[in-house]
Amino acid sequence: MIFLINNNYYCWLKINTKLIGMSKSTKQPRLTDKNLIRAQKVLFDVVDFLESEGIDYWLEGGTLLGLVRDKELLPWDHDIDLSIPAKDADKFALNIRKINKKGYRVTQRRMLKDIGAFKSGDYRIFKVKRFLPSILKIVFAVAHKHMVVADIFVKASDDKYTYWQAMEKIMRVDCKYYSSYETVEYLGRNLRVPFNYKAYLTEKYGDWSTPIKNWSCGADEKTVVGDAYEKN
Repeated sequence: MIFLINNNYYCWLKINTKLIGMSKSTKQPRLTDKNLIRAQKVLFDVVDFLESEGIDYWLEGGTLLGLVRDKELLPWDHDIDLSIPAKDADKFALNIRKINKKGYRVTQRRMLKDIGAFKSGDYRIFKVKRFLPSILKIVFAVAHKHMVVADIFVKASDDKYTYWQAMEKIMRVDCKYYSSYETVEYLGRNLRVPFNYKAYLTEKYGDWSTPIKNWSCGADEKTVVGDAYEKN
């Protein structure tokens, strides 16, 4: 069985969620204690899958920031962030069953219109979740705070820029950061990060040397160039 699930597959689960009173305000997991161990396993399982399939990847967002600045995943973060190039998105989707066998399910979302180097219908993100916790959270809200998700953003490049979408915003940076990669060490593993990653972090966060816990990708991201959807 392949757990590659489209955007509408779980509509009935959303209805059931409302019926049992599970609100959207359910607390996100924090990457501490047992959740930190869960997050490390998710990170390495996903990286192992990507490397075994010859899929290029980079650490992203809070995951990249934490490992560069603090040498550890951010304790107030709630997910694992990575990216893959658009050229490898189909390969990722076609090999989902291999990560299913490790107990994960994968959902995907696509672009709804042409933006930058993206075409409508292109993959824009894959979400990798432990299968059992992701199902249990539908019924038991408490399971949600123990479910660590890996967000794998698809990044599309043209001759000048690299584009991606997050939090209903379009982000863009110079394509040089994704022309190659460097590595950072974490728990004895060398993990790929964008080329010239410190400059990339500065372009993304500004002064990233000082921790800011209440940071919103959609509101505070410095690489935002526009809205992904038209505002009414």
